[in-house]
Amino acid sequence: MSGGGGGGYYPSDESLKCNQVSILTQLASPVAAVIATLRQGDELVVRLTPPAGPVEAITVGGQVAGALLPPGISDLINCMVNGFHYKATVRSINGGNCQVLITNR
Repeated sequence: MSGGGGGGYYPSDESLKCNQVSILTQLASPVAAVIATLRQGDELVVRLTPPAGPVEAITVGGQVAGALLPPGISDLINCMVNGFHYKATVRSINGGNCQVLITNR
């Protein structure tokens, strides 16, 4: 007799989308004093202020580096509300501009 084949786990499109975040964006309203302490490769915590924003990039020391307002921010917020966690890795700093890559933690 042949077995009944296990179904396995198939993530929903929403879950799959939340697990594969990769967004390159600039920090909005960057805090100059905090940006001055950052270096390429530094990781910032992406934090959602309840209930629906703003989304902020926070240093390991707890300082706000700036806000995150990439296209599709509502999708990112929805993922965060549903328990997904993200980091923002500093890609470049040019004066007061700070480019980060948002990915899963």
